[in-house]
Amino acid sequence: MEEDEPRPKKTPTQTPLWHNSTAVTSNHQQKNDMPSEPKWIDHRNIDPAGIDENLRRWLFDQGSLTERLKLASANNFRVQLLDENSSIPLASESALLELAPDEPALIRQVLLVCRQQSWVYARSIIPQTTIEQADHKLANLGSKPLGAYLFSHPLIKRAAIEIAQICDEHSGLLPAQVKPLLQSARIWGRRSVFEIDTKPLLVNELFLPQIGRYPHR
Repeated sequence: MEEDEPRPKKTPTQTPLWHNSTAVTSNHQQKNDMPSEPKWIDHRNIDPAGIDENLRRWLFDQGSLTERLKLASANNFRVQLLDENSSIPLASESALLELAPDEPALIRQVLLVCRQQSWVYARSIIPQTTIEQADHKLANLGSKPLGAYLFSHPLIKRAAIEIAQICDEHSGLLPAQVKPLLQSARIWGRRSVFEIDTKPLLVNELFLPQIGRYPHR
């Protein structure tokens, strides 16, 4: 009698490294519930004439947004954490990060508050492989600014900035804390992929109306 072939060992399911994760939204649910995404365009293909000059400086700046905000607010700056949980990214976010459509990632949402006003809403998508292979600290930044971490890292690289206008039809993509800040106005946003020693993460930044009152420095 022939011996039975050995059964392949099951690989244990890895637990995400972020501690406050909640139930992951299913990809099927997301497709049915999510409103349309804004149209993101490479900043090199944007006509700058249609954007306020001061806001254009904020959008196109290649340096640390955290440092720019501190300068513009005379260091009256803090990070307000809205959410930091495991979930399914938007379709375009998954595509940029080369994730499977139903692959969860750590999604971190914050307000960047200057002079007691919300100037920027930031949404960062951090794949689990980036946390595991680049830096476990990314899993629990809390109220620490991600930008300060990224721009102090010796192995950081940044891809091209993409620009988009956020309209009423996209408001369903925003957390409840941000929607009242739109004041029924179109706002501009940007996003770009950062790589830490070839491991990617995506940062979206929406510039809220209050920032237009303060010059980019």
